[in-house]
Amino acid sequence: MGRRYSRQATRLWPLTVAALSLLVATSSNVWPQSEYFRIRFSSGVTIYGEFRGAELRVATTAGGLQTASAVAATKSTRTAKRTGVLCSDGFPEVNLPLPAAERHAGWLRFAGRLSHLYYPGVQQATWVNATLGLERTDDRGATWTYWVERSGSTAPSPEQGPVLSVPGLDSLNLKVSTQIARRRYLKAGVRVWADGAELCDVSRNGSSADVQFDAIMSDGNTVVAQKRGPLRRSGFT
Repeated sequence: MGRRYSRQATRLWPLTVAALSLLVATSSNVWPQSEYFRIRFSSGVTIYGEFRGAELRVATTAGGLQTASAVAATKSTRTAKRTGVLCSDGFPEVNLPLPAAERHAGWLRFAGRLSHLYYPGVQQATWVNATLGLERTDDRGATWTYWVERSGSTAPSPEQGPVLSVPGLDSLNLKVSTQIARRRYLKAGVRVWADGAELCDVSRNGSSADVQFDAIMSDGNTVVAQKRGPLRRSGFT
């Protein structure tokens, strides 16, 4: 009886190791391998990003990721889904490499708020979510940051990583939308576009820039209603 148990245990041992590995993978927010993405500017310059475990690294070259400083995740979550447990590692806002071409164009800083989403143990099921911002100052000394949201499926090698594009910001276009609601209300919204991409926010001195709507009578002077709020919430007001 003892020998049969011994032989059975030997046959089951590899399954035990696999089950243990799966248990470890699903009980922590640490992806077992590096995942990569790229960020490309309108000037054509590309920088590289890497998620290594619960750390983020960004460098101007793929090889530079090996020695790039690591940024640790500050918020990790686990959410039960029908397809499994979705993990998310969120990173604080960091300064990212700013290419010379963008500096020459007057940009002072390039910032990023990034997160890594993945299903533990499931290959090709990892994503990067990024909010990217270029910053400059105006003639009065106010600091303006233009933000765009990007996402994509990460890849196991730097050169195969998804390209998160940063639009050219030489000129901005405002698009105002209106809509009649219940025949009683006029909804109005404004969106900012640049280089074919919609910006998710424009901040001034660290706060979302305000948008103000004035409802004016046909005389062109009498204001009958007014609404003011941050640009990031001005889809329809």
